[in-house]
Amino acid sequence: MIIVMPTLARPQRRCDHRLWNLVQRTGDVAAATDLGVPRSMARGWLGETQTVVVCLDVTELTEYLYCLTKTRAEKCRMSAEIARLRGTPARMEEMLRGVPREMLILKPVDKWSVQEHAGHMLDLESLWMSRVDDFVKDRDTLTVADLSNRQTAEANHNARNLSAILIEGRAARRRLVDHVGKLPPGLFARVCCIRV
Repeated sequence: MIIVMPTLARPQRRCDHRLWNLVQRTGDVAAATDLGVPRSMARGWLGETQTVVVCLDVTELTEYLYCLTKTRAEKCRMSAEIARLRGTPARMEEMLRGVPREMLILKPVDKWSVQEHAGHMLDLESLWMSRVDDFVKDRDTLTVADLSNRQTAEANHNARNLSAILIEGRAARRRLVDHVGKLPPGLFARVCCIRV
């Protein structure tokens, strides 16, 4: 015998994808709410973006540069991307807070320690600033990265204090975000290649 059990779940609402696209493009939920879409649902559409696969060690900026080269960035999308860039140092500080120094500088075989990874993020900030400048100057290719990571290897980040690395990283990221935030939105329609 099958017994139908009552459910407490609300029925799911489905909305036309064109409304979702309109809210994404304009950044205004009023068009959707005027047509009966719940405000909370329409606001959720503002935060949804296309899925992009990126490498783990430079997540925020790699995704950001992918968006620079592949899509026309709208003002509201740029604000969201810049906010993500700005928040990276805080997220890193949160993850590393309270971790004992012995764990931070522990090096797995032929790998970097956690602290060296944090230092590497700091080392990359100058590359990102150079690449943004490449966009501004409308260069055909972006500044080439040193794939041997010599700067990180020579920096000896494990000998440094983690708080100094995080403070420098936050300051460098702030300079980058301030620089990008002042650029005209039309600039981000440009396409630039990375030579490897």
